Amino acid sequence: MKLNWLEDILAIADTGSLSKAAERRNLTQSAFSRRIRAIEDVLGVELLDRTKKPTQLLPGVMAHREQFARLDTDLQQLIADLRYGSRVEQNQIAIASQHSLTTVFAPRLIQRLQQGASDLSVRLASENLDECIGSLLAGRTDMALIYRHLGDQDPVIKAGYIRSRLVSSDRLIPVFGTSGINPLEDGGRLPIINYPSNVYLGRIFNRAILPRLRNEYTMDLRVQTSLTLAALELAENSSGIAWIPQSIAESKIDAGSVADLSYRLPTCELDVVALKLVDNARAALGKAWYELGRITPPVNNARPSPNTPFPW
Repeated sequence: MKLNWLEDILAIADTGSLSKAAERRNLTQSAFSRRIRAIEDVLGVELLDRTKKPTQLLPGVMAHREQFARLDTDLQQLIADLRYGSRVEQNQIAIASQHSLTTVFAPRLIQRLQQGASDLSVRLASENLDECIGSLLAGRTDMALIYRHLGDQDPVIKAGYIRSRLVSSDRLIPVFGTSGINPLEDGGRLPIINYPSNVYLGRIFNRAILPRLRNEYTMDLRVQTSLTLAALELAENSSGIAWIPQSIAESKIDAGSVADLSYRLPTCELDVVALKLVDNARAALGKAWYELGRITPPVNNARPSPNTPFPW
């Protein structure tokens, strides 16, 4: 059932006259009459009672007037939704963000992108590093947002078919709940919350933090978790010292519920990098990539470590 067919039938139902309906539809009566004939031929049913003057809908057809009206409304809404969806899809990019970046950094980045490109729509997925790269290579996402650290070895990321852009910087910092006893001052073993070695921050911790700790401290592994937010919560509860991206920890540091122990314990600098496939020529991605290049200074500048201990 075509939209203009429904509107033709409704015009006759509302005006009660073929001639008045033709006038409403901006057609001559003869042209409108031929169109109604064509509708009847396609449907295989008579719509008009041509024995009466003025010509009207048959009673059986008129009885379905409300159904015609609902169909007309639903079809118009469907067309509007499809057109809107098409516009959104044309201006939408899919971003796969590493889990630790999805919580705080990615929303800030999206806000900055949309400030420069107000019609840009973003579909954000939170994945681990390997999934981010896999989604990008498979074409399921347009952009990957990941952490990189000096010494990272990943031939795929360095391949000629991937383009990267430095977006910002972050830092993996040690934090501990201010409600507990300062673990650096009690003379005991250093209580540690760490990540499994099969997650990215676990690999970074083992490579860049752990060897430096072993030179100075005896450590006591209290909790291991792959979830950064869980590690932060555990640290806030004084279960141990957790190394958290500063972009995630800074709100609790500012609130005073956790202390930054960078004045004594090692930290690790991290780059935040955006990746895209070189041959992805979608206009929406090009717009977002251009806006990324305009972000100055970076979205999250890692702030300096404290020079003095936090008071307990």
